[in-house]
Amino acid sequence: PQNKYTNQFHKLFKEIPEEEDPIETFNCALQRDLIFQGRMFVSENWICFFANFFGKDVKVAIPVLTVKAIKKQRSALLLPNAIGITSACEKHMFISFLARDAAYKALLSVCKQAE
Repeated sequence: PQNKYTNQFHKLFKEIPEEEDPIETFNCALQRDLIFQGRMFVSENWICFFANFFGKDVKVAIPVLTVKAIKKQRSALLLPNAIGITSACEKHMFISFLARDAAYKALLSVCKQAE
């Protein structure tokens, strides 16, 4: 079944081939110096995130093959609602998952090489 976010995914992430659709999407936030509330897209070969922050697009596109580790973490040192993704060249902290375990499973299913 076509994910209702497929068109948005391809509009936002033009580097991803048209035939590759998101398997799952999750509402979450990217934690950097600020917190960006948005959506994570998980496809066969990519983990992508998009947020619009006061008119500025915040995008992350991580090739699955570069992912070294996926770890459940806590945001604000208390809430068990975060996932850390470490790729070959950077670390990302995604927080505020409503269904962290489902997101974690989806990420592990595409990143079989990750620990």
